[in-house]
Amino acid sequence: MLQRKSPKLRDVCVDAANKADMLKFCNSMALAHKRGAFGGKGALWDLLRDIMANISRPKKGQRWRAGTKVLMQTLFQLGGRRVVNCLALNSMGPSLNTLQRDRRGMVVF
Repeated sequence: MLQRKSPKLRDVCVDAANKADMLKFCNSMALAHKRGAFGGKGALWDLLRDIMANISRPKKGQRWRAGTKVLMQTLFQLGGRRVVNCLALNSMGPSLNTLQRDRRGMVVF
């Protein structure tokens, strides 16, 4: 069976040709946050900041804010393991192991 290798987000963002596009994207996100486009949703802003901060870091050294972890825990509850794995493989969220480790200290409803 033929397997196609699709580029990951990190590879696209680090590419020298896309630096101007990434800078434009970052500036527009910062401007949208200043204008209140996120509507007080701090977890979404944390997620975007973490994605941009972790692009240049290796997979083992990525750091995630509390708001990002809570958002991903919610996606894990509602979407399941595959949603979290898909986002983690594209460096758009913490891995499943990180979420399960943090879940041990959370309150069970």
